[in-house]
Order: sequence, then C-alpha cells, then structure tokens
Amino acid sequence: MGADAAVERHDGTPPGEDEVAARMRAEGLIPYGRGSGPGDTHGWHEHGYEKARYCVRGRIVFHSASGDIRLGPGDKMVLPPHTAHAATIGAEGVRCVEAPPRARPGAPVDGSGTWRACPMTCRGLDAPHRGRCGHSPQ
Repeated sequence: MGADAAVERHDGTPPGEDEVAARMRAEGLIPYGRGSGPGDTHGWHEHGYEKARYCVRGRIVFHSASGDIRLGPGDKMVLPPHTAHAATIGAEGVRCVEAPPRARPGAPVDGSGTWRACPMTCRGLDAPHRGRCGHSPQ
C-alpha cells in the first residue's frame, strides 16, 4: 500500500468523530463510524472503490504488499480501488470514520447510510455487514 495510499498526518488535538463526519459529508461522502477491539485483525480483502478513512481514537496498522501504514488519532488515509490489504488493531482498540465515494454504484443518494449492494470484493473478511450480501463495508 505504502506509495499507493495517500496519508495525511495530524498534529495537535485530533478532531472528534462528529467533526470528521461533517467534513466528509461536506466532501459529498456518506460517512459511518466503525470500531474494532484491542488486537483485532481484519483479513486480506480489497474494495472496488476508493475509500477515505479517518482514525478518531486508538491505532490501526494497514498491511499490503507495498508495506505497512500506521494510523493514529486525526490521521487520514485514502485507499485506492482494488488495493489488497489487511489490518491489525492496536492494544487500545480503534474507532474510525470512513466512507466510500457517494457516486459508487449501489450507494444511497439520500444520505441514509443504507447500502443497497455489496461494494467490495471480499477475501476472508468475517465481520458483519450493513448490506444484504454478508460482507463488511470496511
């Protein structure tokens, strides 16, 4: 991932979850919060769309063939489509606000956050999903 993902580091007091979600909505995205417990892992998978993710609490490390990216509070990562990746959650857990692009086929146009179609190609992800297919919009 390394060179493939765009990362913005935050200095100072990180913005809260509500502020991050408001910024993402202003960019035309449909944000949702997602958390994982201490030491959790997410298996290798990819998304068919670009995804923006802000870390609001805790820490997470994304793994790919290109290397690791560590995110802490206030950091933002934009992951290109079809980038295979896995993740490891830090000892204190993590809370992120993330969003796929609004123009993605199957995304709601009303801002409801309800997914109408699975937006990802899954390879072993086992978390619950907000859509109908059983995959997680991670």
